[in-house]
Amino acid sequence: MDSAPFVSIIVPIYNVELYLRECLDSIINQTYKNLEIILINDGSSDNSGKIAQEYAALDSRIKYMGQENKGVASARNMGIKVAQGEYVCFMDPDDFYPDANTIELLCTKAQKNDALICGGCFSEYMQGKIVVDFPPHLFGYTFEKEDFVEYKDYQFDFGWTRFIYRLDFLLANNIFQPPYTKYEDPPFFVQAMIKAQRFYAVPEVTYRYRIGHKIGYISWDKKSWVDQIRGLNDVLTLASKNDLAILYELSISRAKQEMRNLSRGIYEGQIYFVSPVILLQDLINCAQKGTLDKAMINRYNGDFGDFDFIQKCKAAIIVAQKWHLYAKKYFRIRLFKEYNIIKIFGCTIYKSSKS
Repeated sequence: MDSAPFVSIIVPIYNVELYLRECLDSIINQTYKNLEIILINDGSSDNSGKIAQEYAALDSRIKYMGQENKGVASARNMGIKVAQGEYVCFMDPDDFYPDANTIELLCTKAQKNDALICGGCFSEYMQGKIVVDFPPHLFGYTFEKEDFVEYKDYQFDFGWTRFIYRLDFLLANNIFQPPYTKYEDPPFFVQAMIKAQRFYAVPEVTYRYRIGHKIGYISWDKKSWVDQIRGLNDVLTLASKNDLAILYELSISRAKQEMRNLSRGIYEGQIYFVSPVILLQDLINCAQKGTLDKAMINRYNGDFGDFDFIQKCKAAIIVAQKWHLYAKKYFRIRLFKEYNIIKIFGCTIYKSSKS
């Protein structure tokens, strides 16, 4: 490379051999050439690593790195630490840029306006179909005009990969992704936006997000769920501390949707989803009361080994009473004058209703 790169594109890679070439082609074929492309192989067991090394051998702008499987947040953080560009951006290895001039557009606008963060509109892609219109709760995916936007007027937390970020700004404020397996993106994005206070927006689509091919929440393990809840708690805490009422309510709505997903999972046979229900309901209750407590999140480990039988009964009641639409298969509650019957996974529990 003749000069220092203006932008570093960080791509964490894990078992994406079916989509990686399309992703990398969309990067190396950008009209803007002053790039550093950082590929971090996060312990892939398929041919992803070989494909990445093949591209690195053909393009001197590509820096290939490998590590044991530590998760996408670890890989992205490594990329931030080794990046040499004035700006950094992030690409998931199964996604791609919508146009050949996407990076040129973002770099030009960011440089001209001296923006700490610059980004455009979000789009989804599924089997050849492109989606650019979204429901009201995804209001932050699009911009109608080009201009600076104050984050207090925006208050959104999704779609962070369509932005570029000034590297020295991230490093000076110690902005990295938390070590979560799920929901690691929103805390990073919100923290960056709060610190920057504003960003420069363009109405063009700057990212294509592939959907319909990833493993759904039904296959998540318990650590994934507790990390999801930790991420929600982080965003709620940031919103609370910075008087971002719209973001706060949006995050509570997201938490309630996750509760529905958990209940649906229980209905479909994922018995271990019972334990995260307790943690998530506690988070929702605390958020609605304005009494968030990070210690509540941290006291649970990924195995939920400290949940006793009574607490699991509590989870059964939460799901059965509040989310009975999906819980009927596994929970039954019958109320009598002198006692209640709770049936959970075939075990019947009697509790006196007398005081």
